[in-house]
Amino acid sequence: MVFTVLQLVLILSSVFAFRLFWGESTPKGTRLPPGPKGKLIIGNALDIPTSREWEKYSEWAKEYGELVYLKVFGRGILFVNSRRLSYEIFDKRATNYSDRPTSVMLNELVGMEHWVLLFFQYTEKLIHYRRHFSEWFGPKACEGYKTAQLQCARTLLGRIFSEPKEYSAHFKYFAGSLITQTAYGIRPKLKDDPYLEIAERLTFAITEASAPGAFLVDVLPFHMYPRGSQVLGFSEKHEYGGNMQMIF
Repeated sequence: MVFTVLQLVLILSSVFAFRLFWGESTPKGTRLPPGPKGKLIIGNALDIPTSREWEKYSEWAKEYGELVYLKVFGRGILFVNSRRLSYEIFDKRATNYSDRPTSVMLNELVGMEHWVLLFFQYTEKLIHYRRHFSEWFGPKACEGYKTAQLQCARTLLGRIFSEPKEYSAHFKYFAGSLITQTAYGIRPKLKDDPYLEIAERLTFAITEASAPGAFLVDVLPFHMYPRGSQVLGFSEKHEYGGNMQMIF
């Protein structure tokens, strides 16, 4: 990709502005949990694993403890590396830690905060939908889905027995089939099902878009306005996310 002078100036000025205004926001005297030392401007962007993440997180847990702190392009990320602490924080103190981090890419450009419960901010809207979700998919409600669960489990075992080398595809189908049957009453085709293909593509798109530092627009939100700029690298994901909303 060949950058124009204007694009390079835009990037450099953005980096300078970020460093000047968003460099450090931790109050003096506040101690953060330990973590790997970051680099200038980008922080720990290069430390974030892109595959087999659990292995790297396990290494950090052994080296730094239950809480590991990283900073990627000015945004703090806290890894909770123990079951005990995660239960303490996200269950016992759920009221204090139930809010979600905002993402310009996912929330404002793609609009995930309006139609995916996982990305809702902690407001009355989230409380309302979460209450209804619990009614339909809580422990007691799930007792009514045993028929679909058993049917999907039998299909999974049969496919593993007939094609053991394709176990990864079988497990994907099992999870997708169980969800579509339970939530929508749709039984997907055994191969090349359009609903499962869309769901998988959407999952990959969300995973890619939510990676820390993946898009400059999440670090410097004003970059959302010059839409279509190839140097920013988010126009295709933005349009793709909009298409997903139309489908669902």
